[in-house]
Amino acid sequence: IISESKGIIVFPTCSFRDFNCSWIVLNNVENYYNFAGKLLIIFKNGEKISVDLSVGVFDKQFLRATRLLSVLNARKR
Repeated sequence: IISESKGIIVFPTCSFRDFNCSWIVLNNVENYYNFAGKLLIIFKNGEKISVDLSVGVFDKQFLRATRLLSVLNARKR
C-alpha cells in the first residue's frame, strides 16, 4: 500500500530483490494478456510494458491487490 486514504496500491511482478522487478499501480492497469510468450500490460494512459511473467502469476498478484483494495474501501464505509 502506498496510500490507504487515496486507495493507491502497488504490487511487484516478482521478488523485490530481483533486479527485473517491476512495481505495478493497481488502479493504472487497463488490461493484460499473454503476447509472444510474455505478459503485456496495458495501462490506462495507453502505455504498454512487456514483462517476462506468466498471466497466471500476474492474475494472482492482481487479485490479491484487488482484494486488499476492497477491504480498504469497506473500512471507509
